Amino acid sequence: MTSCPSCGASAPATAEWCGQCYQRLTAAAPPASVAVSASVPAQGDTPVAPNRWGLAPAPDSQGAPAPIPQQLHRPGAHQPAWSPAAPPATAPVEPPRTGHLGAWGWGSTGATVTGAIVLGAIMQLVMYAVTKRGTIEAEAFVRYAIVATIAFYAVVSVIVLQRLHAGGVRLYWSDGNPVLGIATGLGVGLTLGLLAIGINSAISGHLATDPNATLLVSEGAAGYILATILITMVAAPLVEETLFRGLLAESLRPKGMATAIWVSALAFSAWHLNPSALRYYALMGALFGLLYWKRGLVCSMAAHASFNGVLTVIATFLALTPGHSVTMNGLTFKAPSGWHEASDSVPEGTGFAALQGPSHATLLVMSLPNPGGATTTNTLVRRIVAGDFDNALPSDANFGHSAPEEQHIPAGDIVTMQLTVDGHQGELVWLPSPTRLYVIVLGTGGSSKARHDFNDMLQTFKVS
Repeated sequence: MTSCPSCGASAPATAEWCGQCYQRLTAAAPPASVAVSASVPAQGDTPVAPNRWGLAPAPDSQGAPAPIPQQLHRPGAHQPAWSPAAPPATAPVEPPRTGHLGAWGWGSTGATVTGAIVLGAIMQLVMYAVTKRGTIEAEAFVRYAIVATIAFYAVVSVIVLQRLHAGGVRLYWSDGNPVLGIATGLGVGLTLGLLAIGINSAISGHLATDPNATLLVSEGAAGYILATILITMVAAPLVEETLFRGLLAESLRPKGMATAIWVSALAFSAWHLNPSALRYYALMGALFGLLYWKRGLVCSMAAHASFNGVLTVIATFLALTPGHSVTMNGLTFKAPSGWHEASDSVPEGTGFAALQGPSHATLLVMSLPNPGGATTTNTLVRRIVAGDFDNALPSDANFGHSAPEEQHIPAGDIVTMQLTVDGHQGELVWLPSPTRLYVIVLGTGGSSKARHDFNDMLQTFKVS
């Protein structure tokens, strides 16, 4: 008996082949048919590898050996030494970043951006026409504006997605580690947002943020705040960055970095349709474009969302700030949440001090000398009807056919009149004291919350 050197199986001493694995046991010459098949090929013949039984495949009809099928190989299994090497893998061809959707012409990214800007202009013209009719209050207008803006972003999103599909565009999301790109964008956006808050506050003389964000959340309701977050921190970064950076700037890449960034920035500025802030939006668009160029869409989107987020958070803070006591021209009272001092709301050339509240509501307080002794409401009503105080009132205040009414509050007897300020309902209050006459003008801006807040303020009035 002998043992197979390959598998260790026992075999008779006279056996030449292993009955278990069919490997040769001796160095004896193979049979003639095998020897011919496995012999060294003649000059010009193609070498043929034997199979596991030592047999070469039969030649095909052309005389060439039939190809040896590849043996299936399980991961982790031993690869036989005689297996032919796998063909080298070919590197995938990197598709162009923007496909064939060019920057100009019909069906191009430029046409898509232009269409989105025109669509936005149409929406703003409709909203402007609604406000100019004077039949809609500011609070209702804010609701309509929120719904219209969300619908607008949804329509533009559909247009962008259709262009991405039809144009074969591949968005350039990240250059390098996406986490690093997001972190960079968040840091840049946060820094810019705080800088913008500082500049606006310095100009206004009080904590101030973006006027649009302030208006949207000014009513302080949870629905308004959530809708504002959706618009400013989700919809705007996703849609605008894809439109102006992912499509337009990327399609201009062959023109160079400067051209791509500034053309997309100018389009971004035109998109906001605010002539007084064109340079502001152009600079912001250029910065977002630079972040996109260096780090990809995740970076510019993160910066955009972070910047808008800072403005929205401050606006929400102003809307939800707890009530606080204020003293204006000698009159002390408690201002409810959402009201803050706003010197920029004071009419020029008047002695009024001002608060600003929800939906751009304003509260003006002025203190006049009272040498005539108008300390009783009867005397005050006669002087009001005689027009003695007409020159002290704001020029945009319209009394219509309102008649003075006497009321009593903890600070004393007052005279009230209904009026219209900037096309919205308001109220005028006269509060006499022995030495001063306080004139309080409320412009609600159409906000029901502002009118309710004013009634609460009246109960806290104290003459210094």
